[in-house]
Amino acid sequence: MKFKDTHLMKYVIEEHSFSFGDLYFLENIIVSEIHEGVLFDWEMVAIMIKCKEHFYGKTNENLYFLSNRTNNYAIIPQNWLKFQETYQCFKAYMVVTYRKTAITNVKIEQFFYDNSILCYGSLMEAFLYLNDKEHLSMVLEDSELVKIKSER
Repeated sequence: MKFKDTHLMKYVIEEHSFSFGDLYFLENIIVSEIHEGVLFDWEMVAIMIKCKEHFYGKTNENLYFLSNRTNNYAIIPQNWLKFQETYQCFKAYMVVTYRKTAITNVKIEQFFYDNSILCYGSLMEAFLYLNDKEHLSMVLEDSELVKIKSER
């Protein structure tokens, strides 16, 4: 499910569209959606980081990054090594994937990323994690997420 098709769009403070994908900036969450067929390379990472730093500042320690993988695209896993050498890691890195085959890609990425990558099957699952573990006020206030949680 595309992020812009969810009720969570009401929390977006700033939205950025690039030729390779879209970024949504929430209070302390970045949601990315990379376009179909893109080879996501270091230059694209640098563009996204520059945009992030302009909005949030240089620190990532209180930021959550959620990659909403609605499209098929390729990541260069070695870029994780360069990312960790260049930038501070996020508080949590989460991936939402809608295909079982994409989970294998996340496992490969994990070899190159020092921290854990949390993998979910839907945006709602990822936001419920933020509610359960991180107690983000934005998530706690959302009655639709509370309803989903009570149905679990």
